Amino acid sequence: EKAPQWWRELTDALLQFCTGYMIYDGVVNILYLRWNAGAWYPILGDDDILFLVHHMITSTYMTSTRVIQAGHMSAMMCMLLGEITNPLHNAYMMADVAMKVFVEEGDAATAPLTIFLNKWITVSFAAAYLFARVLL
Repeated sequence: EKAPQWWRELTDALLQFCTGYMIYDGVVNILYLRWNAGAWYPILGDDDILFLVHHMITSTYMTSTRVIQAGHMSAMMCMLLGEITNPLHNAYMMADVAMKVFVEEGDAATAPLTIFLNKWITVSFAAAYLFARVLL
């Protein structure tokens, strides 16, 4: 039994959008953030290679589900579980910057609150990440 036409079009559009974003994210993070103007090529570390491979594999997987017209639900579940922790990940990254700015550089007035929030955000992100990306 085939899914309704609107559902197939919606999943196809979501997969196209997410694939485009993965390509954009990979290109911007490598070419823009890691570009060495003097050498005319990006300077890549080990994490950057892993980042690029992750983006290439994910883009290939999402594209293959569109080509063979099967596996849409698994691709969308992977996207959902991968992205659902992003708000906490963003808070974690901001808390890390706040620790550098307010604690390491010596702003005594905000340091205790920053340390407290950083601990709670770190634990919350770790728990959400473990649940959404490992246990599920």
